[in-house]
Amino acid sequence: MADSGWPDYAKSLKGVILDLCGVLYDSGEGDGVAIPGSIEAVKKLKESDLQLRFCTNETQATREKFVAKLRRLGFGICVSEVFPPAPAAIAVLKERGLRPHLLVHEGLLPEFDSIDKSKPTCVIIGDAADTFSYQNLNEAFRVLISLENPVLFSLGQGRYYKETDGLKLDVGVYMKALEYACDLKAEVIGKPSATFFHSVLSDMGLQPHEVLMIGDDLLNDVGGAQNCGMKGVQVRTGKYRLLPSQWCICGIVVRSAVSSSSSPWTVLSTRSDFPQLLSSLHSLPALPCWLPLLIAGFLCRALRSSVAVYSLCVHRFSFLLCLFSNKVVFNIFYSVSE
Repeated sequence: MADSGWPDYAKSLKGVILDLCGVLYDSGEGDGVAIPGSIEAVKKLKESDLQLRFCTNETQATREKFVAKLRRLGFGICVSEVFPPAPAAIAVLKERGLRPHLLVHEGLLPEFDSIDKSKPTCVIIGDAADTFSYQNLNEAFRVLISLENPVLFSLGQGRYYKETDGLKLDVGVYMKALEYACDLKAEVIGKPSATFFHSVLSDMGLQPHEVLMIGDDLLNDVGGAQNCGMKGVQVRTGKYRLLPSQWCICGIVVRSAVSSSSSPWTVLSTRSDFPQLLSSLHSLPALPCWLPLLIAGFLCRALRSSVAVYSLCVHRFSFLLCLFSNKVVFNIFYSVSE
């Protein structure tokens, strides 16, 4: 598999899961636009011995129409390789004998043609984009509040995503409104749901430690994957931005440990030259064993506050180091840079 210079976890790497929006393309007017280098990156992965799947929370079109759009953008992707939330939601409805009230984008409605929607016993909310309104949110609220055992399914829980004209609110914002109004907790179908990720792993026939997840969302892509036992890589495209709990020192992204409500993640933050990161999986030279320790030792002395995540780009190297020293966790990732 991987070159001997790659860290131990990559030697057992057998598959890669890619997010789509913000990683391979930016959505927007028409079909959107492919991120430079992403088409070549997918081609290189398909030519490798790694299994490849695409895991998305896209809910503005049926899977077939969505894949057709990706193919028009130049991606050689098949329908069977793409895992969106809607088919998983339909399987849950059938398994539990539920009838949904749908608050979703009109482009997604054909996915539910085979489902009985009379006398709803649950609500499904997805990214309805510009069709979200007080009226349809209130209608969903009335359905939920009238049920003896209200059930709310959310097709993802993202806060926002990026289109070509800027950031847009995602379904998670509206999901939270219904949760608050109805005093309930939504069942998330899609990332970061462990069940959703495990369905992709099952299709690949691989174990979590054998798969790498690459996305632009720190919580839903990276965090969700790591909660399932996979490694997660965050790219600096799409919605990527420094969070309020992060700061940047000499190109190093830092996140305070005390600001996170979950356990520290191993977040590998790459540069936007995404295809170079992917191609490096099989062609990385070995690093001198003392170099990561030297850098980590310097950081330990220079930064004395509690730190959870560091990501650092160094020319032509890729290496992961986890160092625990004085209650500080360093995760240093060397990726291919310009």
